[in-house]
Amino acid sequence: AAKTFHRIYPGHRIWKVEVHGKDKLARSVLTIFHPKSSGTHSQLIDGVFVSTPIKYTLVLAEDGSVIREDLHPVEATVVPEKARAAFAKWRRNLPQPDLPPWWHASQEEGKERLYMGYVILNSVHAYRATIDANGKIVDKKVDLKD
Repeated sequence: AAKTFHRIYPGHRIWKVEVHGKDKLARSVLTIFHPKSSGTHSQLIDGVFVSTPIKYTLVLAEDGSVIREDLHPVEATVVPEKARAAFAKWRRNLPQPDLPPWWHASQEEGKERLYMGYVILNSVHAYRATIDANGKIVDKKVDLKD
């Protein structure tokens, strides 16, 4: 499980671990964060603002395989070449096709891992596509309206 965690979330730290079930049915639910991220979640508790790092959940089976992972940032090098190529081809006729995308990954339980590339052009305009490891676009959104 530790190898899976470090492969999927390099540089992250574990906030909390919960183990559910026993033996082959055991699941580890890891709540993790990146110590160098400036992103925080803030809320007002009893008149005091409390901020904590943005956290992600990773659920692993006893053998270390991924059951589920929250949408989280990843380096482009983690994204399969077919997914990166499909994103580049899809965005060819969109504004600033050479601007590097932000990449994220996620996996719902019982499904394959998906990759989302998105480009923020300004505070109003952006586009994104969600792509599987084989380069099939499963969802896309373009918001270029003023």
